Amino acid sequence: MKRLRLDFETYSEADIKAVGPWAYSVHPSTEVLLLAWAIEDDEPQIWLPGDKEPNWLMSLRDYEIHDCGADLGVQITAWNDFFEYCIMENVLYWPTLSPEYWADTAAKAAALALPRQLGDCGEALGLEKDEVKDKAGKDLIKMFSKPTKSNSKATKGQLIRTYPKDRPEEFEQFKEYCKQDVVAEREIDKILPDLQPRTRKLWELDRKINLQGLYFDIKSVKHALVVADKARTKALAKVEELTCGMLTNIGSRPQFLEYMERMYGIVLENAQKEYLKREVESLQEQADKGLVNQDAVDLINLRLYIAKSSLAKYDKIKDIVDSTGKAYGLLRFHGAGTGRWSGNLIQPHNFIRACLDYPDMCIDLLKNEDPEYVELLFGDCLEALTMCLRGMITASPGCRLV
Repeated sequence: MKRLRLDFETYSEADIKAVGPWAYSVHPSTEVLLLAWAIEDDEPQIWLPGDKEPNWLMSLRDYEIHDCGADLGVQITAWNDFFEYCIMENVLYWPTLSPEYWADTAAKAAALALPRQLGDCGEALGLEKDEVKDKAGKDLIKMFSKPTKSNSKATKGQLIRTYPKDRPEEFEQFKEYCKQDVVAEREIDKILPDLQPRTRKLWELDRKINLQGLYFDIKSVKHALVVADKARTKALAKVEELTCGMLTNIGSRPQFLEYMERMYGIVLENAQKEYLKREVESLQEQADKGLVNQDAVDLINLRLYIAKSSLAKYDKIKDIVDSTGKAYGLLRFHGAGTGRWSGNLIQPHNFIRACLDYPDMCIDLLKNEDPEYVELLFGDCLEALTMCLRGMITASPGCRLV
């Protein structure tokens, strides 16, 4: 089976690291700048939007329309190929075919505990790594693929885009950089053994799961964000009251530790959650005996209350779902050296297990967008929101979870 090697370069106002390939590809600002491609050992070619479609694309279209079970004879290969899949599916509307016609060279590297970064993997395999070219490539991506904020007085803060026509010489360099990525991927692919049949089946299953996606109750997610914001605002007002406005950022580790020592004579080794939980129990016992100021204990509890990192997942869910309420590409094949999966973006398999007696009731209460309702029935509002995370995953309309 011949290998068709692809590498897209794109422009978007979306941050792919923050939202992932699928949400990036469906963002209205996302467009293709160029595609470098090669079949087997042929010299890489460049396709630009508006150019005549490559012959292989016509073959893909014909196969998609007239598929009668015959072997296509081509496998689409790329480094972290889910990105290429998303661009073909959601931006260009090209045929993407089923997972068995795709291969991810980065997955092959991960299966051997090699780096998932193209340059780092090549270096680990003994291929020459040109640091100057690597930096130049990153500069070109920054120039053409991402907008920058204007610093001029007239347009300060506005997003400014550099078009290929604005910097034609640099865009020619960009094309060569993209071609070189195809060559590098090809060299690595030749060195690495293909996935074993059983592992290959797992990879295809991973792709099918990631394309199926997870559906979220986005309305409840938005209600939860409002409730969390109100609860934090209330807690911050309490901090201001306790400190007379002297502790301006309780989330700042240096400020918090310095304030506790200066005002209460309490020297804390660090501000990590588990350590503070242990210390606050001891300090509460001392406060009950009048040996420690109760305000100090309350301040530590407020920091623990405000700094619940799990709540950041609500913001992330809102950012990564598409217009239907689904998020895609949430699992990473062979994420650890042992071969187990890891997560992308929100790590759904690491959601905290709900310890609430009635999590559905708690989620239903969120529509009132009042933290006092939640506190009345479930106590700690932010802790309750953390426990509701799993309940935000729901069945798609017309379906049910089993």
